[in-house]
Amino acid sequence: MWGKTKGFVYLQKRLPYYDVALLIKYTKAALVIECGFIDTTCPPESVYSAYNNALNAVSKTLLTYPRRTHY
Repeated sequence: MWGKTKGFVYLQKRLPYYDVALLIKYTKAALVIECGFIDTTCPPESVYSAYNNALNAVSKTLLTYPRRTHY
């Protein structure tokens, strides 16, 4: 476990600023992504961007919900 090492504290402070759309290109997992069209926290544009950037994923599924907010 990392504990409270210098590297852990560094990551803890900076990870909230990284967008999944930029990091998802490295995943090799199977993805199931849900998108709510009235989500103001993760707008549909950013969800679609992440989905399109998942180039190495084993498989991708995007589920859309017109009346779903963020939860």
